[in-house]
Order: sequence, then C-alpha cells, then structure tokens
Amino acid sequence: MPGTFGIEAARQLREKAGVQSIFLTAFCEKEVVELAVKEGALGYLVKPVVASQLIPTIETALERAAERDKLHNNETNLMDALNRNRDISVAVGIFMERFNVSKQQASEALRSYSRTTRCKLIDVARNLVEITEGKNDLINQIHKSSSGKKH
Repeated sequence: MPGTFGIEAARQLREKAGVQSIFLTAFCEKEVVELAVKEGALGYLVKPVVASQLIPTIETALERAAERDKLHNNETNLMDALNRNRDISVAVGIFMERFNVSKQQASEALRSYSRTTRCKLIDVARNLVEITEGKNDLINQIHKSSSGKKH
C-alpha cells in the first residue's frame, strides 16, 4: 500500500468506520505481528499464502468479530444497568434522608409514584436526583455569594 503503512490504515479503518482487519503481509517480524494484534487484527497471514488458508482464516476472523461485538454489547448493557441502579440508589437515599424512612419504605414510595404516574422508575429517580442536585447548586451559589460579604 504505497504511502500508507498497513497497520496504520487498519487502525484508521477500525477507529473511523469500525472495520476489523485480517493482515496479509510479507512481514513476519515479532514486533510487526504484536503491533497488528495491538491494533485489533482478527487474523495475520504471511505471504505467500495458499488459497486453502484463506477460508478458515476468514471464518475464524468473522467468529472472533462476532464475539467482540457481543462482548461490547454486553459491556454497554452492563454499564447502562449499573448507571440505572446507581441513579435509583441515590434517589432512594435522598428520599430516606429527606423523610427519615427506611430503605424499603423509600423504595416502595418511589415505585408506587412511578406506577401512579405511569413513568419508568429510572425516570422518576433521575428527575429526583436532578432536582436535588439543582437545589444543591443553588444553595452552594447563594452560600458562596454571601460568604464573601460581611453581615
């Protein structure tokens, strides 16, 4: 590939378009192979290649790419679930502190409100957290502006 180092081209394709690569190259030096692996190579073939090597390499690469995609989707879903649970836990904590109730009572109050208003629990929780954080920001601004003045 004149003017472009193959590993760099593969990196740009992966970063900009999500395209995975199989390397077909004349280079078999350990450093080059390690760099290709670091950049996400799904396969690495050294020329000359026999045609019968291509099909298993491509099939393996496709399976590996599917596994990576599945892992990435699982990670995304897990992070979303953790964030939802965090927001709900914070909302429960806010409710517990504000009304001096148990965790169970606060959780049930939020669930009940969610059902009554036909809103998702996560939306109720996030709204409660946002409102509370907004009030805290206002309180902090008032405190900062008044603490510099003598009474």
